[in-house]
Amino acid sequence: MLTIDIGNTTTSFVFFKDSHLDIILDKKTYLTSEIKAQKAKTMKFIYSFFKKNSNISFNAIISSVVPSIDFLIKHILDDVNTNSVVNLNDVRDIVINIDRNCKKTIGSDRVANMAGAYNIYKKSVAVADFGTATTISVVNNEGKFIGSSIMPGINMMLNCIHKGTAKLPLIKADKVFQPYDIDTSSAIKTGVILGTTGAIERFIKDIEEARDCKLQLVLTGGSALLISSFIKRSYELNPNLIFEGLRVIYERNYNE
Repeated sequence: MLTIDIGNTTTSFVFFKDSHLDIILDKKTYLTSEIKAQKAKTMKFIYSFFKKNSNISFNAIISSVVPSIDFLIKHILDDVNTNSVVNLNDVRDIVINIDRNCKKTIGSDRVANMAGAYNIYKKSVAVADFGTATTISVVNNEGKFIGSSIMPGINMMLNCIHKGTAKLPLIKADKVFQPYDIDTSSAIKTGVILGTTGAIERFIKDIEEARDCKLQLVLTGGSALLISSFIKRSYELNPNLIFEGLRVIYERNYNE
């Protein structure tokens, strides 16, 4: 089975073993901008990746926040050994319960993350996804979507503070800095990284008090590993959460 996450910055492909759908066989990630530009080298790599894993026919499910990419991926899938290709936006049962009005605007990546987290923990859970944007999505014990937050991602903050000023440098997000140090580079990293972790912990604390619940925190997304060492509360780190969510949603709708 193939699960596909088309994000604003990167697009990832994960093959699960059909007889053991909790086992990841292969994973590749490419820049979404290169796919959008249909760069020959990137498209060839993707096609080769699909062919390598298509000795037998497989099913595929896509989560996408970049609709213009969808048809390019589907076009490649049409040329390999696929049984069916499903877009998450067209699936009826998404494991969790989301208000009808919210369904129209919430990103499919967040839906898949919440489905994956709730399927694993079966209790109130908050998913912090550190991608192009940093999002927090909360599901209660009954599997209902009850709250969320969206803020600029780590790299977006670093880029904005550089582009919006005359002298502040463009800083790379990494752990190599001393919080509260006085040099400019460390000050920028401190503001961005501790500002992000502080916002997450404040949001979760407030929603726990408002909803009278205890949340399991799950970290995922490209910057999750970087941020994790600065989170003070307990958490689980799951870089493949969205793919697990897509797998569970597909199974719920088509394998029963």
